[in-house]
Amino acid sequence: MMGAESQYSLVVGMMYVFNSMFGVGILALPKAFADAGWLASSVILVLAMVMSYITVTFLIEVMSSANARVVWDRSNDIHKENQMILKENIPMSAKREESTQSKALHSESSSKHICCCYCLPDDPKSSVFDINELLSLTDLTKMYFSTVGDLLSRITLMLGIYGSLAMFLTMVPFSLTELFCNIPSCTGESNFTSNSYDENHCWGPISRINAYRIFLAGFVLLIGPFVFFSIQKNKFIQIFATIVSFSVFCIMFIMAFHLLAIGRGKGNPALANFSALPNIFGACSLAAVSHATLPHIIPPILNKANLGLGIAIVFIAVGAFYALLSLMIMFTFENDKIQEIVLLNFLDCSIVPGVFFIYFLGLYTTFKLQIFQASLLHPKG
Repeated sequence: MMGAESQYSLVVGMMYVFNSMFGVGILALPKAFADAGWLASSVILVLAMVMSYITVTFLIEVMSSANARVVWDRSNDIHKENQMILKENIPMSAKREESTQSKALHSESSSKHICCCYCLPDDPKSSVFDINELLSLTDLTKMYFSTVGDLLSRITLMLGIYGSLAMFLTMVPFSLTELFCNIPSCTGESNFTSNSYDENHCWGPISRINAYRIFLAGFVLLIGPFVFFSIQKNKFIQIFATIVSFSVFCIMFIMAFHLLAIGRGKGNPALANFSALPNIFGACSLAAVSHATLPHIIPPILNKANLGLGIAIVFIAVGAFYALLSLMIMFTFENDKIQEIVLLNFLDCSIVPGVFFIYFLGLYTTFKLQIFQASLLHPKG
């Protein structure tokens, strides 16, 4: 059970879910969209979001039943402890009578727990199926799977986390290298100048690959301190992360829309390219994933009456943002000019007016993935 100080409202909880989904998948999605075609990509994104939402509802049902088991086991343990105390303190002549009474009380308490699952929403009684216990994915698999199934699920989870870490530890240093090895300097409304680009050198004797390694080491060192904090104890950081993510989305969307409005759009995306379907399926699946953090986000929510609706709204909003921005970028840039990390397309003063916004976009991957890794690696209540 959690203390009142660690709980939060449904809106804040949905903000955590939004942060766990939005901002990471969108970085690679436009390139995958451009390769697979706008129609095929849109259909696969919708299917991925629907399938992900369905599996989230399954996960919530499992969490509910697991909470009931925990509450039931705790009730049985309390009953056994009370029986032992009665046996130690009550004379032999009264033990039978007290045993009968304790069994009756336990039966009445159990029936109350069972009947509470049918209580009306306005009923002040809590149900044993209320999700109030912090149980991780590994706790759930250990509870419901066999030893082999539990082991396989843990291996799958570790492989997923390893894949995410590999992607993050590639994406952040690469974006920082592209930003700081080609430092922009805006002189005029649409003039873009920078240090002379050299594919092998970054600053003086430091090569680009060594700069990449420096940024990689720095990012690894920066992840560590965040792991020791709880996302529930950093609500303001999460709110700030939501504002930053939405700001980055608005900047890219407005700039892409502006280029299209003034006739500078050069994109001519295909309808569908079936050879690129595996890539778009993987990108959409990554964009729709939020399951790892849900077991730690949902229990502290105070009022869960509209939990399903809240999560559905988050999925719809994130899916709409993904589709809208990806389609906009597809029609703005040529297919072969869209970067693997879409933010790199906007690190240009001829597109984004001002060095501040360029650095704001360029540093977004570092900031966002720091927050996401903090919640993924240490999502405590």
